[in-house]
Amino acid sequence: ISGFLLVMMVGALSETWVYPHYLAPGYGLVFAIVLGSMRHLRCFRFGRKLVGLALSRSIVVFSLVLSLYPLATHMGVNPQSWSLWRAQAIKELGRTPDQHLILVRYRTGHNTDLEWVYNEADIDNSKVIWAREMDRESNLKLFQYFRQRKTWLLEADKLPLVLRPIQADQ
Repeated sequence: ISGFLLVMMVGALSETWVYPHYLAPGYGLVFAIVLGSMRHLRCFRFGRKLVGLALSRSIVVFSLVLSLYPLATHMGVNPQSWSLWRAQAIKELGRTPDQHLILVRYRTGHNTDLEWVYNEADIDNSKVIWAREMDRESNLKLFQYFRQRKTWLLEADKLPLVLRPIQADQ
């Protein structure tokens, strides 16, 4: 059992980014170990007092409270809303005869899980292209390369989300 957990931890530590689903094969084993430990904890006594029962129950309550934390951290931000808005923008711009370039402006500290900029494989022939805002000189080079496209600015961290046209020389 401990060998399996050790292999899982070494594997996880060898990755640059570790997401919870990477460790999913080991969750059942960890859950079994925790439950077994709580069974023994229930018998714990401090002096003459049986405190283990209260400790094991508090662990369950604490776990339930912690499971609500992800909901609280995203209050006011629906993680799906940005992707739905993005899909709607592509759909509406796709109905026009023009080709489009959308420049995305992020604020400092932007949540990187809410990434707006990704494109089709054949970027040059795509109806809508997404690009991150860069310095003025780099933006001008981008605008020059895609000069036949209508250019738009999206301030991704500013609500309400508005796609506004901009001049390519801005």
